[in-house]
Amino acid sequence: MAKASGQFLIFDSAHAYGSSYNGTKVGVFGDAEVFSLSGTKVVTTAEGGLVATGHDWLAEKLQCFRGHGFKIDYESRVVGLNAKLSELHAALGTLTLPKIEESILRRRAIRDAYKDELAEEVVWQHVRDADRSTYKDICIRVNCDVGALQQKFADAGIQTKRYFRPLHTMRLFKDFATLALPNTESVYDASLCVPVFEDMPDSAVSRVADMIRRYSSSTVESDT
Repeated sequence: MAKASGQFLIFDSAHAYGSSYNGTKVGVFGDAEVFSLSGTKVVTTAEGGLVATGHDWLAEKLQCFRGHGFKIDYESRVVGLNAKLSELHAALGTLTLPKIEESILRRRAIRDAYKDELAEEVVWQHVRDADRSTYKDICIRVNCDVGALQQKFADAGIQTKRYFRPLHTMRLFKDFATLALPNTESVYDASLCVPVFEDMPDSAVSRVADMIRRYSSSTVESDT
């Protein structure tokens, strides 16, 4: 569609460093892809990110934008800003980069362990066999009160997250909502990101899954 209409295509690939689509590593699709390297990502520099592009002219312009508008000659070609990655942050990134395959394999094993434990108790994100996710997050849909379940985890000292809040439900943007989005809202209302990190032991996965099973079962029983 972008090619047909002559539009520039940018992918938000914030979570996707190390993932692949149809066997091709993410980063070569569209005119540009933007990755996050913040502290929650599989490859991290603590903060910041990077842009991948196949356009030499765009790469050169971005190099100028990030460094006050110039590259090495202190002659500003564009109105830029100070968005360079510091040497310290780059050093952190080079330490995490060699571990990316190991990290993704472990995160996939954790996802598989959750699926073995919970099976059809929850709804899973669909990842095709031809593709690979980094599993930066493991987001599930549950059949109980997500807010109450999240509080149960918090009471037990276990952190969960509710990402992906729909823009039209935020106070800042609600005035721009022009139509109802019931499917979007129902997905968010039932979604919860469960813990996942490379050092997470299988016993912790079992504990999280058991809490979900027990709370979901008690909710169903109370409803009936």
